[in-house]
Amino acid sequence: MNVSQLMTTDVFTVRPESGLDEAAYLMLKNDVGCVPVVDDDRRPVGVITDRDVAMASFVEGAAPHRLVVGETMTGRVFTCRDTDTVAVPHELMREHQVRRIPVTDEAGRLVGLLSLSDLSQVAVAVEKGKTKVRNDLTDTMAALTRPRDEAHAARFAKLPKAPKKKAPTRTGKTAPTPAAVKKTTTKR
Repeated sequence: MNVSQLMTTDVFTVRPESGLDEAAYLMLKNDVGCVPVVDDDRRPVGVITDRDVAMASFVEGAAPHRLVVGETMTGRVFTCRDTDTVAVPHELMREHQVRRIPVTDEAGRLVGLLSLSDLSQVAVAVEKGKTKVRNDLTDTMAALTRPRDEAHAARFAKLPKAPKKKAPTRTGKTAPTPAAVKKTTTKR
């Protein structure tokens, strides 16, 4: 079975200079978890996910409309061709722990997107006795859920530490931090 038989062809895209709010809007409106980032020739240059938008907004402490896709996107894109067999995206997903693969034509232009969900639909439809596709899906799912490698962890090692929050109490109200308690007790 070829990728072109399974891929989604109605793919929404953004450009590197787009705001994160535009990417988030497209994902919300179209019920998708990622949007490919393309150049002027519709060649994939990155991918941005709903998680990327949320994490960038949190870490930067800024609203999505103040942030740019090109600074947030995953710039390392793993693509497959529309003429490839489904074995190719399975291998890419396993090797790189990604759940969606942009699909390109012979010129490298985006023509679709293939997700783990698309591949799982094939596994469900496979006739009894033909277990190759089911085994591929099982292997891919197992690879996607294994712990990330050290290179991935190193990418996030330079993030600033999360701000200290006040500890919640049993009543759900926020308890003051020890430093705040000390400051309030020394005031006269």
